[in-house]
Amino acid sequence: MDIGEIVNDAIRYPSSDWKKVIILGVLMIASVVIIPIFLVMGYGFRALKASIAGFDELPELMNGVKCSLMD
Repeated sequence: MDIGEIVNDAIRYPSSDWKKVIILGVLMIASVVIIPIFLVMGYGFRALKASIAGFDELPELMNGVKCSLMD
C-alpha cells in the first residue's frame, strides 16, 4: 500500500456517511459544554477499531457511546 492509497482511504472513509460525520461534529462541539468528552472519544476509538479490522463503513453512533460507557 503506497502513501497515495493511504491518503485516499483516509479521505474517503469518513465521507462514506456524512450524516454520522455531522452528528459527531455536533457532539464534539457540544462536548465542551454538555456532553463529557469520553462519550465522543468512545465513538472515535470505535471507528478506529473498525477501520483496523477492515470494515469500510462507519460504526453506528450509539454503539460508540455504549462502547465508551462500558470500557
